[in-house]
Amino acid sequence: MDYSNIRKTPQGIAILNSLKSSHNHPTANDIYQDVINKFPKISLATVYKNLNKLTKQKMIQEIYIRNEPNRFDKNPFTHYHMICSSCGDVKDLSYPVLYEIESFVSDLYNFLVSDHVFNLYGICEKCQ
Repeated sequence: MDYSNIRKTPQGIAILNSLKSSHNHPTANDIYQDVINKFPKISLATVYKNLNKLTKQKMIQEIYIRNEPNRFDKNPFTHYHMICSSCGDVKDLSYPVLYEIESFVSDLYNFLVSDHVFNLYGICEKCQ
């Protein structure tokens, strides 16, 4: 991933590093809590601004979750998520057939697909 086109501030780098070192899909507040130790004067607004910029530059992915704060994913490439309605845990889902949906829609409906989102909601194994 080429990061040369982003403005490198110490806070921005800390925000990106926090997300890259995360083993889950953190919220902006989770990232804020992680970087505030190193940058006590950083604001939550700065975290949101940086995450928004990274998302627009397709360096990270924002996961829209109904009735919950959005999460952020260090993997910017199209992939899918399973979201537990009980604990809120978000896990990546890899299923090859889902990648064919863009071609299918494009061919069947003569529709130029630029992106798509697919989330499965349910109860994780831990919460069952």
